[in-house]
Amino acid sequence: KEVVSEAPVPRGETEERGDSQVREILAPMPGTIVSVAVEQGSQVAYGQELCVLEAMKMKNVIRSPRAGTIGKVSVIQGQSVKHHDLLAEYKG
Repeated sequence: KEVVSEAPVPRGETEERGDSQVREILAPMPGTIVSVAVEQGSQVAYGQELCVLEAMKMKNVIRSPRAGTIGKVSVIQGQSVKHHDLLAEYKG
């Protein structure tokens, strides 16, 4: 059975607008990237799926903490990441 978890919304954000100060998305835990849903230049909304991180046989959906444009995606499917590794950055 596949277990999917939603990563928690980072502290200090409101569900309505997100945190417009966020510039980088960091890995909340070590694991393996199983899918990437965005690419450089993608327009994303608050709460939109960015990627899925598998850790301890559990899939964790990493969601956008704010609306904006993705400036850089730093991971690919199958890549191992450590806690706080850069996953993606926003433009501007």
